[in-house]
Amino acid sequence: YMILANRPGDLAWVSMVMSAAYLALGVLARLRSGDAKAMFGFISLSMMFGTLFIPLYFALNGITLAWAAEAVFLVYLGFLFDYRPVRIGGFIVLLLGVARIFMVHFPILDLHGESLAAFANRNFWTTMCAPIASGLIAIVHHAYRRKATPDDKQIQIICTIGAGLLALVLVSFEIDQWFGANV
Repeated sequence: YMILANRPGDLAWVSMVMSAAYLALGVLARLRSGDAKAMFGFISLSMMFGTLFIPLYFALNGITLAWAAEAVFLVYLGFLFDYRPVRIGGFIVLLLGVARIFMVHFPILDLHGESLAAFANRNFWTTMCAPIASGLIAIVHHAYRRKATPDDKQIQIICTIGAGLLALVLVSFEIDQWFGANV
């Protein structure tokens, strides 16, 4: 919070440094141990932090985005390393991100602030990260369906339906806000 409050762009650069550090760890893991799974895990984390650079640099809400990205990568790594508690943890992180949207972003009457362009504002895309992450988790579950337990199949169904419903609610709210401001 201290970094974000004083100089918002610094958090984006911290994300880029984290990306570089995980990339270096991935290369070292491959060279030292030859462990392809460890290398792939580190490089996946590097890609996640590199991807977070753009929304953080342009001042989208970092906590919500980080939780959404973390949820997808935890589920993915849980399947990659065949470790069920990490997959469940990823789903819990996704639920925290969705709860944050309804407690922090959604109840605000004017999500647009000064920008009244429908779908072209940072708050809308910050809130849309949760249904996108939920959909990606459903895709990861589908890709690893041979390793899935009955609980994983339930989570896949919840994420698939939840992604669609949450996107529908957020898009409907965005359209309502836009019409309310322009009529």
